[in-house]
Amino acid sequence: MNEHTREIVARYRRWNFWMCVGNGALSIGGMSFFAAETVLAGLAYRLTGSAVHVGLLTSFVAIGWQWPQLLVGSLVEHRPRKMPIYTGAAVCRVLALVAMAAAVAFWRGAPGAKYWVVLLLAGAFTSFGGMSVVSFLDVTAKAVPATERPMLFSYRRLFSGLVGFFAGGAVVRLLDEGSGLPYPQNYAVCILLGAVLCAAGYAMFISVREPIEPVPPDRAPFAQFLMRGLMLFKRDADYRRFYLLSWAWAVAAMSQPLLVPYAMREFNAPGSLLGWFTAAIMLVAGISSYAWGRLMRRYGEPAAFMIAALLLLFSPLTALALALLRPLDGVSAVLARHYVWPFLFMFACGTTAINGHLITRMVYLLSLPPAHLRATYVAFMNTLTIPLLCAPVAAGKLADGVSYAAAFGTSAAAALCAFGLSATLRTRPAPSDSRCVGA
Repeated sequence: MNEHTREIVARYRRWNFWMCVGNGALSIGGMSFFAAETVLAGLAYRLTGSAVHVGLLTSFVAIGWQWPQLLVGSLVEHRPRKMPIYTGAAVCRVLALVAMAAAVAFWRGAPGAKYWVVLLLAGAFTSFGGMSVVSFLDVTAKAVPATERPMLFSYRRLFSGLVGFFAGGAVVRLLDEGSGLPYPQNYAVCILLGAVLCAAGYAMFISVREPIEPVPPDRAPFAQFLMRGLMLFKRDADYRRFYLLSWAWAVAAMSQPLLVPYAMREFNAPGSLLGWFTAAIMLVAGISSYAWGRLMRRYGEPAAFMIAALLLLFSPLTALALALLRPLDGVSAVLARHYVWPFLFMFACGTTAINGHLITRMVYLLSLPPAHLRATYVAFMNTLTIPLLCAPVAAGKLADGVSYAAAFGTSAAAALCAFGLSATLRTRPAPSDSRCVGA
């Protein structure tokens, strides 16, 4: 980092930090209005009545975040400014949400056809999001010193949790039968409100002052880019272990989206309850975010990964206990009256764990590469985890074909594996230039 760039980072340090925080608060919080794990999962289940289709929607949405990154990484690695890529993708994301809201409200075709329209538009939203991820992380790494990133990502989740909590309350009201809005217009309003908040969040990040760092003078041929990226797994042991952890984590978390259809099918949970689940998810995520940041600063990312794996374990274990105990005499009647509390507990544990893993993952991923290889590290890690995003589909197949207990038990075993793999990671020191800027 040259002196001019160092001066720009120092001058706009607080502005860039809080614009990144505001971006996370509004965009992540705004997505609570159409969260794939709750709101869209409930909509998908109403349209199809199938846990497999719920899992397919969740996987398709998740894949959208990942698949463009390898191509985008190759295209932007040599560009000194990455913000224009982010800006174009942000505009397309808002348009996809508006189109989804219109389709949900006005589509008059068969429910199954509407499901596929929603799935494609939700996938378009996250695909454009995936196009912006490499640019977002590169700009963030340049604009925010390494020593401040744990708290940056923690504050993003903290304030987005608060926004999401109130969004969840709004979802409760909108999806309630007494709201005055009929189905499916109530779902459309949820999506549209989320689009407004997301647009405001994207505008905040676009206002970040992007520093300029040295980049390769020319774009490398795609084949050369691929070979260089694949060699990272051979040369960087921490990068390789980090990738293996991603496999275990994907299986451990795959049954979390099944909690909604499980509650709706086995306990006849009403649609308005999805709002309470969403509110609980975002409130717990927000409150826990500050703790994750402090934990990383004091004990390092590997310790945070280990604690997240243990917390996640409680969710499938509790669900497994419900599935096994519910058929017993006397237990069924008690659960019918009080099922909300174990589900809130599962959402709280799972959300806290997933939130902590996501925060730690971003911080750890940005700590691994040298500046000139940052786009390569990010693009390859995120793209090569695409097969893992089909895990919710596998969980849905397992739930429909075998039992929900089998899906929850598999996730619990994988959470234990994730704990063991987390213990093998090492903390990377922050680059010296970042420490100087953050001083």
